[in-house]
Amino acid sequence: MTTSTALPPSPQARTEGWRKRHPVVARVLLYGVGLALALLAFWLLTGRRQQDRQDHVAYLWSRLEALPVVLQANADGPEVLKALDSEYADPSLPAPLRARAERLRGVIARNRKDRAGVDAAYARARTIDPAASELSDLEWAQCLVDLGDAVAARQRIPSAPTPRSWAETIWSILVRAQADALGGGSTIARAGLGMALDQLPRPLPKERPTWFGLDSWQPSGAALEATRWLLLDPSGGPAAARVAWMRLGALAGEDIEALLACADGLLGAGEEQGAQAALERARAVDAEFTTRALRTRPGLAGLRVK
Repeated sequence: MTTSTALPPSPQARTEGWRKRHPVVARVLLYGVGLALALLAFWLLTGRRQQDRQDHVAYLWSRLEALPVVLQANADGPEVLKALDSEYADPSLPAPLRARAERLRGVIARNRKDRAGVDAAYARARTIDPAASELSDLEWAQCLVDLGDAVAARQRIPSAPTPRSWAETIWSILVRAQADALGGGSTIARAGLGMALDQLPRPLPKERPTWFGLDSWQPSGAALEATRWLLLDPSGGPAAARVAWMRLGALAGEDIEALLACADGLLGAGEEQGAQAALERARAVDAEFTTRALRTRPGLAGLRVK
């Protein structure tokens, strides 16, 4: 007598049998897995898009900060305006980025002596990004000073500013002094600027750079610009120059460019000891950079780094 042994069902048969016995549960599981995979794909795709968007915005910020270099070749800025039109017109871009682009349009309009273009660009900038309207208005005021309109410039300078940085504070007092000087009070304006600079902390703190005009500024760099403008009037002679450069040296901290400018200015004012001290401070910050700088500053040839 032959005994037949039944083979166990294959895995496939067991699976098929389970699906037939529980069709609803099987479909729910199948749809659930499909939905989970779809959600995972959507999440990954969304994350990729967000990352791409962030990378694009970061690129636009970097490009916007580099575009002023192009203006050095052509101050009228046709290539820069073309880039602004093609890359920064998207209304979904962050407001601070779009507003900065408009401010750059304003500077180009100033270069072209286009008063209407200046006013239109800065009006758009302050509307797009109200949070930065005071800095935008201050930059607007400087463009108006450059165009020779002291009255309009004074109207644009915030009367009770709440600057967000020391660099903005210094630019505020400098632009106000420039507007006052343009209006006929050069001596008083410069005296007021000097007193305001005397009230600044020594040394000036380092902080996140503030974009103003066509450059990014630390407080010490803004103080250097204020000092240079102050000394455009040579009526005070070497004594006034020594006071101004010594004050900048106290404000400069570890700003090598400001310290080298101090050394140059003090040497020109006959203050060799102070010039040597400023140069030594620059060397203490970065000896290699200071040595290279000496090769390109013939005015400092008489000094030697010890």
